[in-house]
Amino acid sequence: MDVDECPLKAWRKCYEDGYSSIRKNPKYGDAESDYEAYDNLYKTFVQRIGHDKDFQSYLDNIKAYNLALIDYINSTRIVNGVEIHDRKKRNKINVLKAKIERFEKNGDDTVSIAKTLNRLSKMQGVTIKESDLTVLRYFELIKDFKQWQKES
Repeated sequence: MDVDECPLKAWRKCYEDGYSSIRKNPKYGDAESDYEAYDNLYKTFVQRIGHDKDFQSYLDNIKAYNLALIDYINSTRIVNGVEIHDRKKRNKINVLKAKIERFEKNGDDTVSIAKTLNRLSKMQGVTIKESDLTVLRYFELIKDFKQWQKES
């Protein structure tokens, strides 16, 4: 299944019921093929739509945090028999860790698809039903909504 044709309902049900929700025929497939299909769908989605800026920043912070940890470990020196670390590098780690934790704490307050559809319906001036949308169209509408909010 392609991101262009994946029903939004199947996308949502993947999170609620598991990856088998995207099967075209429920009789065929197993957990491994379900995961592969969802993984392919998600990779295509990320290539075409991308991540939200905040989420991309979160991923960048995780990467920088891991690199900073390696840099900190590699900065260890022995001076007069005492292990010495670079405090500037340790401070950088603490700052990145705080940013990651702040996003994770605030990231739990996500908006459901139903609430998002209500907001999108107000923007469009018509009722938008989950059953009428594909995953691609849903996220295109969200981009339009964010642009609409900036202009209002």
